[in-house]
Amino acid sequence: MSTLLTPPARTRFLAADLAFTRYNARRSLRLTPAALEVRRLGGAAAVRDTTSDAPYYNRIIGLTHADIGELDAAIAWYREVDRDCAISLTPDPASLAAMAPLARRGFTLFDSHAFFATRPTAAPAPSTGEVSVRRAGEVDLNAVFDLWQAGAPAIEREVRALKAREQLDPRFHIYLASLDDRPVAMATTFCSDGVAWLGNANTLPGWRRRGCQLALLRRRLADASAAGCAWALTDTAFGSASHRNAERAGMPLAFLTYELRRSRDR
Repeated sequence: MSTLLTPPARTRFLAADLAFTRYNARRSLRLTPAALEVRRLGGAAAVRDTTSDAPYYNRIIGLTHADIGELDAAIAWYREVDRDCAISLTPDPASLAAMAPLARRGFTLFDSHAFFATRPTAAPAPSTGEVSVRRAGEVDLNAVFDLWQAGAPAIEREVRALKAREQLDPRFHIYLASLDDRPVAMATTFCSDGVAWLGNANTLPGWRRRGCQLALLRRRLADASAAGCAWALTDTAFGSASHRNAERAGMPLAFLTYELRRSRDR
C-alpha cells in the first residue's frame, strides 16, 4: 500500500471521487440531462446513469472485502438499466482481498489510473516565467469551451448555453494560462472533503511544451494550500507528459487504481 494511502487519506479521496463524479454528471457537455443515481453498498458507493454507458458513471467506488456481500445485488442493480458494472479498486489490503471474489463473478481488468498526490503546503511556489495564469470567470467561458474542444469534437452553441452555469459551481475552479496575451491552456480544480482534485488539463496543439501545464499545476497547488486543503490529487496516464509535470510540481506517484468491469451480458 502507498504510504500516502492511509485509511484517513483513502476516506477523503473516495469521498471526493464520489462528489466529483456527481458534479461531472451535472456539468458534462451534452444536451441530454444526466440521470445519476447513487446507492450505498456498506462502506462503498455505487453510481449508475441511465443516460450514459461510460464506465466512469456506472461504477462502484470504495469497494473492500467487507462489502462483497452486497455485490450480487449491485450487479443486478446495474443490469436493471442495461449497464455493465465497473469497479474502481484502490490498492489497499482491504480492497485487494476482494480480488478473488471479483474474479469469480466475472470481473476483468480494463484500465488502470495513476494518481499523484501531495500536501499542498509542501508544493513549490508558483513559477513566474512567461506563462500568465489566472482564474477564469463567466466572461471567459467561451475561451474555456474552445480549449476543451481542442483535438475533440466541437462543443455546439446549444451545449455551451445549457451547461455554462454548471461550470461556475463554487467548488469548481477553472484556470487559464496565457502566452502573448492569448489563452492557450486550461486546467481545473474541484474542492471537496479537504481534497483539491486537479484535472481537465488541455493545451492548444501549437502551444505545447511551453510550460503552461506546469505553471497551471503550481498555481492550483498554491491556491489549494491557501484554501486549507489537506491534499491535492491528480490522475493521469502513467509515463505521460502530465505524469512528468505532476512530479515536477512536487506531486509524487501515490497509487494506481485497478479499473474492473463485468459485462451486463454475463
